[in-house]
Amino acid sequence: MIQDHNTDLKHEEQTERLKALQNKLGNLSGFLTTMRSDNNEEYKKIANDLKILMKQIHTIRKNMEIYFVIILILMFIIIQKMLWAIGFKY
Repeated sequence: MIQDHNTDLKHEEQTERLKALQNKLGNLSGFLTTMRSDNNEEYKKIANDLKILMKQIHTIRKNMEIYFVIILILMFIIIQKMLWAIGFKY
């Protein structure tokens, strides 16, 4: 249970960090799209790089959510096997 709670806390902390980073990148991307640039090619490259980075962060976040669910399922299975091994009956 303690490990489960620690896992929840770590997941929440990492999710909050990713949300904050994604928010900052979104703000930066918005700023760059409104900024007038003399060098349009450089602007397009930066905007494209930011879009790619945002997609990567989104993918990482989804993967973390999937891993978290897998960990919860494994914890449930382990607890069930431990209870079954000691003969606990519902």
